[in-house]
Amino acid sequence: MTTTQLSPDAASFDPVGAAPTNGFAAHRQFFLAVTGLCREIGLQEEQVFVCANQAAVKWKGSALGKNGRRVSFEGIDILHVNP
Repeated sequence: MTTTQLSPDAASFDPVGAAPTNGFAAHRQFFLAVTGLCREIGLQEEQVFVCANQAAVKWKGSALGKNGRRVSFEGIDILHVNP
């Protein structure tokens, strides 16, 4: 098992074009806000493309909201990894 850790200066843009989420605390807050809406949530990678210190990951997700409604979603993440 590999442990992954966010860099202290990690930034993400979700949705694309939004102001960045910067640092561990802000990423944790974003994660808790999203998962806090759900009874269940899951992600599954479909394709992973790696080149040097970058990767593109195509994924699909599904969730059961606290309101009892199911939702499906998908996306592509572009990752830049430190050495």
